[in-house]
Amino acid sequence: MELQIIEGNHIELRKVFTGVTFRTEDDGTLDVCMRDTGFEIRYNRTWYELKNGAFNKMRKNVVLGELREVIGLALSHCDSNDSIIHGKLGLKLRNVLKDFDQL
Repeated sequence: MELQIIEGNHIELRKVFTGVTFRTEDDGTLDVCMRDTGFEIRYNRTWYELKNGAFNKMRKNVVLGELREVIGLALSHCDSNDSIIHGKLGLKLRNVLKDFDQL
């Protein structure tokens, strides 16, 4: 991350690929994360994407879909290994997927 203070006491950050959170005294939040092309921001628990001049609300299903994919890969690994530990992990992962269905 690079930090510069430019004319008029303005702070400029560059290459901020990890999230930054701004928090008000009454716990309002704004999270900002730079991407290769654009930004992702979260304002009070709702995610938005700013890319190519457009400002779009990110669909919860996109994020959940990515998580489902990762959990599915982990479940495949658990199912292919016959051990108590993998069996317990697989059960927990299946419960997480059920919780996603209720969102």
